[in-house]
Amino acid sequence: DRIDWESVYSNKPPNFRFPFHGQNTITGKVLVKETNKPAPDSTLVIAYLQKNTMGYEAYTKNGRFEVPLIFDFWGDDIVFYTTRSMGKCMDERFSIISIKDSLDLKATWNLKELPEENPYAAYALKRNLIDRSYNFFSGRGDANLKSKSPNEIFEEEFQEVDYTVNIADYVVFPTMEEMLREVVSFVHLKKKGTEVSVRLYYRYERTVMYYKSEPVYIIDGVMSTSTSYFLSLKPEELLSIKVINNPNKLAQLGHLGENGFIFIESKKGNLAQTSNNNLFPVTGLSRLVGQPQRVMGKTPDLRSTLYWNPWLKSDLRGYNEITFLTSDDVGPMKIKVQGVTRDGRVFSAEKSFMVEFNSNRP
Repeated sequence: DRIDWESVYSNKPPNFRFPFHGQNTITGKVLVKETNKPAPDSTLVIAYLQKNTMGYEAYTKNGRFEVPLIFDFWGDDIVFYTTRSMGKCMDERFSIISIKDSLDLKATWNLKELPEENPYAAYALKRNLIDRSYNFFSGRGDANLKSKSPNEIFEEEFQEVDYTVNIADYVVFPTMEEMLREVVSFVHLKKKGTEVSVRLYYRYERTVMYYKSEPVYIIDGVMSTSTSYFLSLKPEELLSIKVINNPNKLAQLGHLGENGFIFIESKKGNLAQTSNNNLFPVTGLSRLVGQPQRVMGKTPDLRSTLYWNPWLKSDLRGYNEITFLTSDDVGPMKIKVQGVTRDGRVFSAEKSFMVEFNSNRP
């Protein structure tokens, strides 16, 4: 009798203004190329964030899939999709369509391009030039000028490669097929008519294990499953060919690594297949900017962003307190707070303050 159950049952929860979810997901469809019909149920879809080096797996139902992004990722990235069925790569048979986010913010965010130069953009550009100049002339510039392999991030994430071929150490063959047969170990070519397949193998003491399907090719920092494109590369344009075929390493990478990896690095670093239909852009969070450590030296601290925290939450009273260090640049700064309430309402506030030199500080 203490609770009016009729009013509890009759009251409906407030409808959110925006369809926010507690977890980011990537959704899409897998279709059979010949018929444009949905792929069979339980087709495995592997999604890999290339810059953030994180992989996820999901299965299709009625041709649709949803990949939950368990961990937050930063900045703009490229997600690589590949499909598997019965342990075989099905990218030649299936096409993947990424479904765009249905959230429409046009009614909320009004954008207008002005002819005047944006002061924040101008400040950030000058700041970057100053940082590069100080780093170079202070003796640290040589390290920044050294070119890095575009595949380096993958090699480190996959616990280093097992076998490396430096093309300059060998006679360059005219085609990739001849190069693989004559020079590159642990790679087996099988030709049936005009179709050529590539398989990696691993040699034990007394036996040899061949992997069931084509490996994943990482060409100048971009993943691909196209064997035809891999074989069309010209050896004279390459620096190195590297292989990961150790089963112990590959087992830790799930279905993505079940058939091994082949790394290709070219001389110009421009052989990544930009027309790859399995690559889709995706945007994550801006990287967290916390408390910087003051380093005594001659390089000025000219940060354009003093503090940024996308995970900040208020208490039950709507209160929170943060502290941050300002940069060496004096002048006006802005604090902007944007957020979402528990019932889906968007709010924003902005306030200006001045950064001034403290003459009383020793």
